[in-house]
Amino acid sequence: MEWDLRVASAADFAALREWIALHKELRALLHSGDVVHGDLGNPVLQLDGVVAPDRRDALYRLSALDLTVTWPPGRVPLPGLEPDLLYHVTAQPPGDAVTHGPWSPPWGDDGVRLTGRVLGEVGIQSPLLGVDQLVLLRARAVE
Repeated sequence: MEWDLRVASAADFAALREWIALHKELRALLHSGDVVHGDLGNPVLQLDGVVAPDRRDALYRLSALDLTVTWPPGRVPLPGLEPDLLYHVTAQPPGDAVTHGPWSPPWGDDGVRLTGRVLGEVGIQSPLLGVDQLVLLRARAVE
């Protein structure tokens, strides 16, 4: 990371601490999981993720590369999940800011429970993202 920390504000340090804590929490998943890429119908959206070897946990990054010409921006399939498992999908803090507010998707506040098959084939509604904005999506198997 290139950042002159001498000019960082207290808020910047607080945000940095949150991101570092998330990385520490997800280190095993990020370093041992299978990397996946989404095939999205909207060319300005990009989806990449890491799925645990047992397919019970996954983290995805959905990014906007440019302005979308459609509203809503469309559905986002989440690849790599076990088709017959039930998953709870939520936005993962601290990368969840766009899922709260007036333009948030219907699943933004509490997440959504769907099977891996539905998530992989149909997907979830994308939140509205500005250019160079992202949201982290977490899919965890439900017992």
